[in-house]
Amino acid sequence: MPITANTTTSHTKGNIIRGESLRDLRPYGILSAAVAIGVFDGLHTGHQAVIRKLCEESKRLNTTPVLVTFAPHPKSVLDSGNEPPMLISYEERTRLAEELGCKAVITLPFTRKLAELSPDDFLNHVLFGQGVEIKAVCVGTEWRFGRGASGGAELLTERSSHGGFEFYPVPEVILNGNKVSSSMIRKAISEGDIELAKKALGRRPFITGEVVHGNRIATEQLHCATANVQASSGAVPGDGVYAAFAITEAMPGRRIPAVVNIGMAPTFQVGERRIEAHLMQAEAIDLYGETLTLEFSARLRSERTFATAELLMEQIRTDSKQAQEILSNEQKERM
Repeated sequence: MPITANTTTSHTKGNIIRGESLRDLRPYGILSAAVAIGVFDGLHTGHQAVIRKLCEESKRLNTTPVLVTFAPHPKSVLDSGNEPPMLISYEERTRLAEELGCKAVITLPFTRKLAELSPDDFLNHVLFGQGVEIKAVCVGTEWRFGRGASGGAELLTERSSHGGFEFYPVPEVILNGNKVSSSMIRKAISEGDIELAKKALGRRPFITGEVVHGNRIATEQLHCATANVQASSGAVPGDGVYAAFAITEAMPGRRIPAVVNIGMAPTFQVGERRIEAHLMQAEAIDLYGETLTLEFSARLRSERTFATAELLMEQIRTDSKQAQEILSNEQKERM
């Protein structure tokens, strides 16, 4: 099953084993493994299908399910300056992998040297040459590797036919006639299509960042305290007003209904794009300097200019009521 949309975002490290080479598993007594390989940005439903197959086969083979991934994102090395925003942080990727059943995450440092390895050299020296017996390999059918992305499922099929390991290419997940991919999800989020992003991810899209000082317009002119979030991970939705849940260690165990405005605040002409979250049940909490996670549930409307502050205040009350209804219904559906 996909990771459900009511998964609480957390930054706990859990018990999962981490390393930068499969050889790093040996000190933990892991001498054999089944592996799933890929970038896995977002751990979306397509990735989840690969990991479910990994865990299924590792159980049958009585071995350890291991996620093998890369950091930084390959495009940041191969096409620096044009790399996409990561849907989740590396820490969050590891946490979600553990929730899905992986016992270890090996994050290979992605370098030009690694990128220049031929597909055979990658398999011989990175995957199979590390002193850990690889009993099974699971990848998405379209995953590519090696110099010029010249390796893929066909090579793994050929190599596995000679014995030594089992290979399981996992079909891509199709949603609304399109393949689920990280780029598709980033596009949906950038366009404010939260519903599509939720379906593709199997959970709410979220951003995380520090609460920083703003210009206090919302507090002083609108009598509506907001937390200004400086996003450090996650893809920020397109300009608009959203219903979201806010999560912070300042209020552990709580999922706080929020209305989030993303954009230029044109009514007050602030001149810079901002993320402002009005936490509807936590007005008295000082969040400056705290880390805040915002899980987006729905887009309420476009950002627009109001003739007066009073008209904007009236709209905020309408937005808050609508957000409360959406978030309350979503919680009831998942109880």
